Amino acid sequence: MTTRLPFYFVDVFAPRPLTGNPLSLATRWAPGCDWRTRAGSPRPVPCGRRSPGRCCLSRCSARPAVPAADRAAVDRAAPDSPRLKSVLRQADAEGCYLYSRDPVDAADAVAYARFFNPTVGIAEDPAAGTAAGPLAARLVADGRVPDGSTVIIEQGYALGRPSRIAVSVAGQRVRVGGSGLVVAEGALIL
Repeated sequence: MTTRLPFYFVDVFAPRPLTGNPLSLATRWAPGCDWRTRAGSPRPVPCGRRSPGRCCLSRCSARPAVPAADRAAVDRAAPDSPRLKSVLRQADAEGCYLYSRDPVDAADAVAYARFFNPTVGIAEDPAAGTAAGPLAARLVADGRVPDGSTVIIEQGYALGRPSRIAVSVAGQRVRVGGSGLVVAEGALIL
């Protein structure tokens, strides 16, 4: 028996095609989820809920980000992946998220970030919504961004895949969103 599995390649948090974070999306349903996704990593990202034009992650765990003085300092970061992976395992952490309050587009962005995640096979992630959400919440808690704001976190510039992650923080509620552009679609015949 032949099975057709439709799939889509989507650039998420992308201002235009071939920017942002490349994500493959299959329409096979997973228990308790609208869909199951893989984001270029050896293991699936958490399943999500669907709403018009959005994919919302159902859960995340993140540790505080590491601030840097300016965008140039963030751009100079060049971690040794095997060594970083060892340090992250010892700290029971998944990745290292560096940020600066010196964004590329200071007109609407509040931070510029890079995320190194060798524990799941990603040397550097062009957009990490599960890290941008806690960063925005931290900026609100520190009084650097007003509560009730929607802010932009920039990421992916060092990889040539600029990403703009929109984060809304209202009290204890943090919502991560952004654009998702379908750049290819097809079907696997199994």
